[in-house]
Amino acid sequence: MSNWRLGVFCLFFMINHNKCLSQNSKSCGNQQWLQYYNQYVIAKKYTLFSDAGIRTANNGSRWSQWLIRTSLGYPITKKLNGASGIAFFYHFANKSNDVLEFRPFQELNTDHTFSITKIQHRFRTEARLYSQMGDEISNNQQQFDLRLRYRLMCIIPVLTTKTQKYSINVGNEFFYSYRLVLANTPIVANRVLLGVTWKTCNNITWSLIYNAQRSRRMNPDFTESTDIIWVSLTHIVTSKKFK
Repeated sequence: MSNWRLGVFCLFFMINHNKCLSQNSKSCGNQQWLQYYNQYVIAKKYTLFSDAGIRTANNGSRWSQWLIRTSLGYPITKKLNGASGIAFFYHFANKSNDVLEFRPFQELNTDHTFSITKIQHRFRTEARLYSQMGDEISNNQQQFDLRLRYRLMCIIPVLTTKTQKYSINVGNEFFYSYRLVLANTPIVANRVLLGVTWKTCNNITWSLIYNAQRSRRMNPDFTESTDIIWVSLTHIVTSKKFK
């Protein structure tokens, strides 16, 4: 199967998977994400991953979230890598209703190639602990849930020059989250990812991604729909000892 046919097949599958979450009623919105990723190679087989981001909503008219995250990546087998870390999210609402989230996580990563297309798989488990800001914190303002995530990403190179490399990214990420307090509400969500990346030098990569996110909570006939524009910069730094 040629590269473009593989990309079309993956995109068709992911879009149809996303439509499975679309029911009779919808709540629509949009967000804009700006993110910086850093990969610091601290040893031959170990990498420190860190990122920070800011998110806005309603066409940039209000703040949505800020986040910082870090993890240590390590090898498990020749083709399987793991990472363990923690993330902090600040969710903007209105003053005393703002929410701080602590998110320890673990993940497994593997990839393979099909012709010249790179296919990446990521499995992640997250424990999400929430604390609502303000003087009084009630049981309804504290939440805890477990979330499972699986992401498939196809990276299809389209143009390579002496100094730059351009690729098309087609991906899908599935979420299953189960809250252990309040209404015991399971959350099923899906993201279709479509965008471009361009590598401007050996250690700098820019990315522009359209993220179509759909989620369904307790009511099976109600879907939350969010269209996201995601701009990111990835910077790889290698310790002088390993250059």
